[in-house]
Amino acid sequence: MAHKVIENLRSRVPYIRRLHRRIDELNHKLAAIVPAPELHPLYGSQNSKVVAEFRAFLRLLQPHDVAHARKRRFGCDADGGYIMLEDFGQARTALSLGIGSEVSWDVDVANRGLNVIQFDHTVDRPPQDHPRFAFNRARVVGQRRTPGDVTLCDILTRPNLAGENDFVAKIDIEGSEWDLLARTERATLARISQMVIEFHYVRSFVEPSWRATALSALENLMDTHVCIHVHGNNWGPFTVVGGFAFPNCFEASFVRRSDHTVVPSTATFPTDLDRPSNPRVPDFYLGRWNY
Repeated sequence: MAHKVIENLRSRVPYIRRLHRRIDELNHKLAAIVPAPELHPLYGSQNSKVVAEFRAFLRLLQPHDVAHARKRRFGCDADGGYIMLEDFGQARTALSLGIGSEVSWDVDVANRGLNVIQFDHTVDRPPQDHPRFAFNRARVVGQRRTPGDVTLCDILTRPNLAGENDFVAKIDIEGSEWDLLARTERATLARISQMVIEFHYVRSFVEPSWRATALSALENLMDTHVCIHVHGNNWGPFTVVGGFAFPNCFEASFVRRSDHTVVPSTATFPTDLDRPSNPRVPDFYLGRWNY
């Protein structure tokens, strides 16, 4: 319960948000001098039902290879860079949900000719200007609770976007991604041809309500999309659930199922395209997806 209260305060109260950001910065500095990744076993994670659901959770994230398509890295060679298919198809607009102080992905995508619509309620403007950027100071959520909130449906039903059905999206909204994906209608998600998502707080998997939301989020997303890449964010620790170690935060890339022929990937992760989120320590080894 305390964890939920803290997360709620973090998302709503600017001071708490700034405090947590400062804590994250200090954690990053500590991580830079830690020689090996931490392992955080979770109390209660040996429950057979929890373990089975964690394996189901990981199986939903099975990366796939896409026939006749190449991947490339968009963004910097550290935290803020993501792996996507090189071809954006008919996309004219990219959504960047959560930018903070890092917009290298936005710049790369804008330089490919896409207009980038940015949303973030924690900054007053993007740290870098670009003629194709359009910034909105708003909090992206699964369900509106305050006047400054917007949902993905709110964004995609704007008059200037109503006729588009091939968006590219990057989602990094500090834990709100689970509720966003669980609540967004599949018809709305299906209008996004490619998306990359930073997922947070896997350590909360042992909490029944969080687990239910996370599983619902991935099941909803997998109805329209398929995972093509996963990368562990090594700024944080591994979380251990029932003997399975997985990064507390990770990045995953998805493509629309109807656009591609895919097969389960036999690649070893991280791949040659990946870079450590924290470049001062080794990347997280995930291996082959054998869950």
